[in-house]
Amino acid sequence: MKFANIKYPQLELFTELDREIEFLRGADKLKPGRYELEGGEYANVMEYVTKEPGEYALEAHRKYVDLQYIVEGSEVAHIGDINLNTLKTPYDEKIEAAFYNHESERELVLHAGDFVLLYPEDGHCVRSEVVGSRVKKVVLKIPV
Repeated sequence: MKFANIKYPQLELFTELDREIEFLRGADKLKPGRYELEGGEYANVMEYVTKEPGEYALEAHRKYVDLQYIVEGSEVAHIGDINLNTLKTPYDEKIEAAFYNHESERELVLHAGDFVLLYPEDGHCVRSEVVGSRVKKVVLKIPV
């Protein structure tokens, strides 16, 4: 997992993501939906109101790294190493995800401008806990 804000100088640590970060800089103008990008990448733009987490599992992917960027609003991301959590639902090729129980995780509050880069070992659950926050988010899928 890597975390940064699009407005700050630590972006120089993400030079391999120059094209993706440039795309995110214009995300405020994007409508919800799926956008096909270069190199097998795609972006899902979504808008929603956060909710209490309730029962949840950590989701993990094999074929993609997630770059999750908050355009507007705030939410809590629950993130845990899948090697420290037990498998709940085996990997399903159709949805490109496996689900894990959340025995070992950390919480990261994401605000507008923040992004988190989630690798295949980073189980994650988002959309929660800053209850009632309207969120606009881009999830960029980057092939491994």
